[in-house]
Amino acid sequence: MNRLLKFYLILVLSLAAGSTTFAVAYANLQPGSTHHEVRFEQLQNIHFTLAANIPQVQAVEFDLDISGDQIGVQFNSQNRTFPCTRTGSNHWYCTVQDMSLSDITHFRIILHETR
Repeated sequence: MNRLLKFYLILVLSLAAGSTTFAVAYANLQPGSTHHEVRFEQLQNIHFTLAANIPQVQAVEFDLDISGDQIGVQFNSQNRTFPCTRTGSNHWYCTVQDMSLSDITHFRIILHETR
């Protein structure tokens, strides 16, 4: 009985130490920055530009009423992010490569802000 209690005590302590270490390491992956997903209500004037071979997306542009240092877009669960550049006060232009219309399952905008 005593041996079993010691085993569980060591197990709980090691899990707590491992979880704490993981949490600290994960929080410091990108020091000084935060990521936010943008809500659909914040977007306006979304336009997709098709490439010469029509099933491919060449670019997407939109107006976003919040500021950010960097913005990227994602189109599917592979989490491949395409960077965007600001072309006006609230207008963003994103060049897209190797993305077919049939591969698009969602449209996610990731805002990256530096603290």
